[in-house]
Amino acid sequence: MRQKSRGQQALLFKPAAQGLGHGHFDKLTWQFYDNGNEIVSDYGAARFLNVEAKSGGGYLPENNTFAKQTVAHNTVVVDEQSHFNGKVKTGNKHHPEVLFFANTKQGSISSAKIDTAYEGVSLKRTLALVKLPNIKKPLAIDIFDVASDEKSHQYDLPLHYQGQLIDTSFILSTQTDSLSALGQKNGYQHLWLTAKAQPKKGLAKITWLNDNGKFYTQTALVDGETDVLFTRIGANDPHFNLRNESGFVYRKEATKQHTFISILEPHGQYNPSKEFTVAAKSTIETMLHSIKGEIELVEIGLVTGQRYLLAFNRTITEKQSNTFTYQTNKFSFNGRFKLFELSNEEK
Repeated sequence: MRQKSRGQQALLFKPAAQGLGHGHFDKLTWQFYDNGNEIVSDYGAARFLNVEAKSGGGYLPENNTFAKQTVAHNTVVVDEQSHFNGKVKTGNKHHPEVLFFANTKQGSISSAKIDTAYEGVSLKRTLALVKLPNIKKPLAIDIFDVASDEKSHQYDLPLHYQGQLIDTSFILSTQTDSLSALGQKNGYQHLWLTAKAQPKKGLAKITWLNDNGKFYTQTALVDGETDVLFTRIGANDPHFNLRNESGFVYRKEATKQHTFISILEPHGQYNPSKEFTVAAKSTIETMLHSIKGEIELVEIGLVTGQRYLLAFNRTITEKQSNTFTYQTNKFSFNGRFKLFELSNEEK
């Protein structure tokens, strides 16, 4: 999904199969780029290609213990187990189903699901890249539904980013004099736990600054019972084979069903040579999520008072005409989705 008119932003959604020997267990993962800079990053392979001084330039042991594991990517991990239990042959037999893709002048949206990455657990992700009239760069909207048939599970949703942490809207409990690994296996043993928090119900904001001089804020809608674990790659890595990159994990424990909802917002500029900073804070003030039959809705409120509503038909079959009622007002649109601007009276 691209927005060339707003600075070459690109959202890469991966509802793909394993295939051709590439056994990374990362179904429904995503990346985000801004003018060619990787913002939400994918680790790739643990290998210094053609650097003979680094173990001959071949694959390193951490390629199997970290890079291929699900927690190294930006998708849901259930009970700290990688997709398909980390077995390539099993993964080769299954792939996600793309439910829909649509593109209009307002942006793009796509959805996909998989029911075979974990026994008895279904994963469905919807990603949209949409442009608001009064925001310079498009927003990346992420809705990740996880549901179990019978058992309760722990659901982790990591996000790996490129840049320096700038601010959070909640208080962190930070590890300042010692670090421990986030887990013991399946890639968790390679993540240092650097801080943790449990944001209050509402919006949780995490802002970082990329080397391109731009700020990025992920605003998540949380229930007050979801933990945020901040990580850095490099634990149990005696030969320093892994890159020391940062990330955070939203963790929901002991539940059957959960929906992770967030918006990635590019904003502002930092210029070290001219010594100025502009728009370093997020402009998103409120966010609401609801479902009206076949229509799924995300309302976005800005600090300026403007409010917008993303509405999309979440069924597999696209309907030409969609109608719904939201806050006592009736709306209609054709096709897969539409972004509405709400008036202050529509509350």
